[in-house]
Amino acid sequence: MTLVKEEKAFKPSETKRIVKNVVIISLAFMAHFTAYSGAANLQSSINPEEGLGLSSLAAVYAGLILSNIFLPTAVIKWIGTKWAISLSFVTYMPFIAAQLWPSFYTMIPAGLCVGLGRGGRSGAPNAPIYLWCRRYTARYQIYQSKRC
Repeated sequence: MTLVKEEKAFKPSETKRIVKNVVIISLAFMAHFTAYSGAANLQSSINPEEGLGLSSLAAVYAGLILSNIFLPTAVIKWIGTKWAISLSFVTYMPFIAAQLWPSFYTMIPAGLCVGLGRGGRSGAPNAPIYLWCRRYTARYQIYQSKRC
């Protein structure tokens, strides 16, 4: 499909929709990772008993290693990018909630849940942003490299 044919398919509100989508997904990730990063950065200070804080972070990264190997493509194909991002956000909630009752029985499973959720989310935000960028550049006939 040529650039001119793609441009004719656009409605005037397409640019507003693209910008709105990028802003919404950016704000969602900022709010989400602000909450998670605050809790994760303080784990060794808040939960020093028997290494609970560091063990919970180790569980996060153990789950992340396993899930990044097996889950991203499968999850995105199975439920799509929008739902992969949503499901990923939900998997962080037990970790934040486990901060209220810190013990090995709450923090380690919650850490594994976060790690598994991060793996399913690793490629999901890139796909819609890539498509929005392609539409935006086609709309305004901005130069695109041949690799895109």
